[in-house]
Amino acid sequence: GARRPGGGRDEERARARLRHDLDVAVGWLRGRPGVDRDRIVLVGHSMGAGAVVRYAVAHPEIDRTVAISLPDGGDVPAGWPGNLTLVVGGLEFAGFRQAVDEATRDAPPGSRTRVVAPGVEHVSVLFAPRTHAAVLDALPGRTGGPEPSPLTRPGGAGLLLAGLALGFVPLAALLPRRARPGAGGPRTGWWLSATVPAAGLGAVFAALLPTARLPLAVGGYVAVFLLLTGVLLAAAARYARPGGTPPTASGVRSAVVAVAFLGYAVLAVALPLHLGLTSTVPVGARWWLLPLVAFCCLVFLLGAERLAGGDGLRYAATGGIAVLLLAAAAVLGLAPGFVLLVVPLFAALVAWQAAWAAVLRRRAAPWWLAPLLGAVLLAWPIATTLPLA
Repeated sequence: GARRPGGGRDEERARARLRHDLDVAVGWLRGRPGVDRDRIVLVGHSMGAGAVVRYAVAHPEIDRTVAISLPDGGDVPAGWPGNLTLVVGGLEFAGFRQAVDEATRDAPPGSRTRVVAPGVEHVSVLFAPRTHAAVLDALPGRTGGPEPSPLTRPGGAGLLLAGLALGFVPLAALLPRRARPGAGGPRTGWWLSATVPAAGLGAVFAALLPTARLPLAVGGYVAVFLLLTGVLLAAAARYARPGGTPPTASGVRSAVVAVAFLGYAVLAVALPLHLGLTSTVPVGARWWLLPLVAFCCLVFLLGAERLAGGDGLRYAATGGIAVLLLAAAAVLGLAPGFVLLVVPLFAALVAWQAAWAAVLRRRAAPWWLAPLLGAVLLAWPIATTLPLA
């Protein structure tokens, strides 16, 4: 996961928790039958790379360490004799390559192995064949034989993800056809002049608020940004059409449809990610972070829907503008710099939910159903996969 910006007491507490977790994991491993206590290898990525390096520095009995996308070369003391493999993606930000340069400077001869995985960035570096080979090379006592491909699980998960995403189309076809309401949003110029400032002010206000108090690194800022932007979009829609309310479907049938579609949305996003990439089962603090992040996403998408007034292109463009301004906020220093690492994922999720919204709009589904499902698609990966701190 990404390193949380900031420092001081909060960062030290986070580091202490990581040290404790590694103590527990290493202690458990040493107690396993058939494990050579003197040949343990630690592997970590990003924030985890810094954690395993610091642990290995403090525990010379660790045989070797593999740091993938090490954020801070200062975690490796000059002259430290430990065996360290440093892996960095060829498309990662310059700071990660600089960290590798710093970590290898003044190193004892033969103690460092530097590996560049070509054509991958901060997340896909985990599934690069070059990274996989570097980790296997660091393991002691390899016996040979066929090596598992690092693309087997994510490849299968990608096919499942695509199938479940496309499977939404025939599912939506089961909805009864109704007359499609005409678009009732403001003129394009007014819509754009409201959307851009709303997202811009959301980025600024999110930076001023204590978003770092949420224990979800990076995702805390993103959630508050979405919440504030959604409120501003809804206020703009209210100003554009005072007193106007969209037609609302009611009754037991609508509730049943909403529950069924929500279940499908959870399945479509969580199952492929869980089987092929990382755990998406909420545990610990994520049980209360998930509904909180989902609420923030829902407010944003409801505001976008209200301001778009039923226009699918404007609704999708609102998400695109939010992604661009979120990236700009990170570049300008308003948002944590590591937000840039999740912008590609966020953009893909925004595009996915916009596509589903277009399908529902063709069936004249209740106006609130698309934002409800979109909130699940956005929130589940953010709340369950971004690192806790």
